[in-house]
Amino acid sequence: MPMPVAMPTPAITAEMVASQGTLETQKQFLGEQLYPKVVSMDEANAGRIVGMILEAYTQDQIIENLNNDASLKQSVERAVSTIKEHNQQAQQ
Repeated sequence: MPMPVAMPTPAITAEMVASQGTLETQKQFLGEQLYPKVVSMDEANAGRIVGMILEAYTQDQIIENLNNDASLKQSVERAVSTIKEHNQQAQQ
């Protein structure tokens, strides 16, 4: 039996996001697209990181993160660094 071939996920476009309706619905859609990618990088903080990206980034930047793994990795690393700094300050 042949192994199933993983189909590449289609690129997310601004038009695809806009078709989701309201800004809140668009943000929900982007979060749903981001979450599984972020989980694969940092499962423990995935929800928090996705929230940080959704709040701090423009829609174009989020789309870039979804379509470019290197860009997303950099954003996740920045968010993790921020979380660590916050945790250190909270302990002082």
